[in-house]
Amino acid sequence: MFFLGQLEHGTYENADNLHPDTMKLYAPNSDSDQDAEAIEDLIANDQRNNVRHEPIEVPKHQLPFHNPEAVQIFLDALKEAAIEGIVPDDFGLREDEWEDGLYPEIEHLKVGKRVVEIMLPFEVWYPRAVVWARGLELMTRICLIEDGMQ
Repeated sequence: MFFLGQLEHGTYENADNLHPDTMKLYAPNSDSDQDAEAIEDLIANDQRNNVRHEPIEVPKHQLPFHNPEAVQIFLDALKEAAIEGIVPDDFGLREDEWEDGLYPEIEHLKVGKRVVEIMLPFEVWYPRAVVWARGLELMTRICLIEDGMQ
């Protein structure tokens, strides 16, 4: 997801790698990256109620492909899939996969003993989900071919 996110959306230009919307939300009157540490503290305080464990070490990330040719095939195929507007099957992204033909804009997530309602507005999440599904589908197929399983 990290790789696909950077491929699709690039990286943020501010020094602290914060999304511009985050900067606007937590420091609406600031045009400076100097507030980034204070913003990170505010975000951490906002999220404190949702975290009930010590932080875990993030696994190292690396490309899943065995050779550079596979990387180029993946990048070319991903670009072509985007140009053609391909939406992969079986990811819940096609209209015929939606209950009553409506995109599910609400998801219920069990957090401890309570259930939290998560809003997933179509215009925000659907385009990202399609990019993710395309990338996952292509990555899986290419890895299977590399491993001689397809």
